[in-house]
Amino acid sequence: MNGDASNLGKSGGVYIPPFKLARMMNEVQDKSSAEYQRLTWDALRKSINGLVNKVNATNIKNIIPELFAENLIRGRGLFCRSCMKSQIASPGFTDVFA
Repeated sequence: MNGDASNLGKSGGVYIPPFKLARMMNEVQDKSSAEYQRLTWDALRKSINGLVNKVNATNIKNIIPELFAENLIRGRGLFCRSCMKSQIASPGFTDVFA
């Protein structure tokens, strides 16, 4: 691994404002580059975490289609990890996550 990726840590690195992130995504020409893949992976992680964190018993029927709109094939591990962390953080929602 290069020096940049080794110090990113668990959180994915430093906070990047959305407008700057969008500009960086547009500037990348090679869609198979490691930088572009990292940016899209972080965007997918943030999106899945956001959806899982706002689910509850009343709005689950609205959140599920939004989750399926994400790339859950690529992010299946992210989805699983997000569900487990949310369930550990708030055990009262175990029935909702199940």
